[in-house]
Amino acid sequence: MKNRYKSILKVIVILAIGFWILSKIPFYSNINQEITANIYENGVVTGETTVFMEGERSNYLFSKEQNYWGRFYIDCFERTGRDGMNASIWWNFGGRPDTTQRITYSQNASFPLTNEIAPFMLINEEMNQFAVEFADGRIIAASDEMYQKYMEVSWTWR
Repeated sequence: MKNRYKSILKVIVILAIGFWILSKIPFYSNINQEITANIYENGVVTGETTVFMEGERSNYLFSKEQNYWGRFYIDCFERTGRDGMNASIWWNFGGRPDTTQRITYSQNASFPLTNEIAPFMLINEEMNQFAVEFADGRIIAASDEMYQKYMEVSWTWR
């Protein structure tokens, strides 16, 4: 009887360690897509642009914190497409209670676009619907619905 309890305890410990390891290991999916987005100025569509995404998105099994690392080139903002420029996007960054995601551009160990692009954006997990704002007030959104959602989120970043 005592050996049976030891065996059951060993199995439980091994399963717990296995689940813990699986929760820490990200499974990556490759993202390679182009999406057409509208350019909004003062609530009015003033043009169209294309956003190119090429990178990897994590898929942790038991965590809401996810991330993307790679190119997030916005055609109408050429600096986002420079050689070596990469974007990092985090979902549920630091346990934030709202629906925004954190975005940071980096190039050669620096963050050159910190004051030119809002640090928070809206983007769905499939990365095909998004909205992001530039310092000049322009907002790039993949759909009118995302633009409206973006306008409902309130934060000050400038």
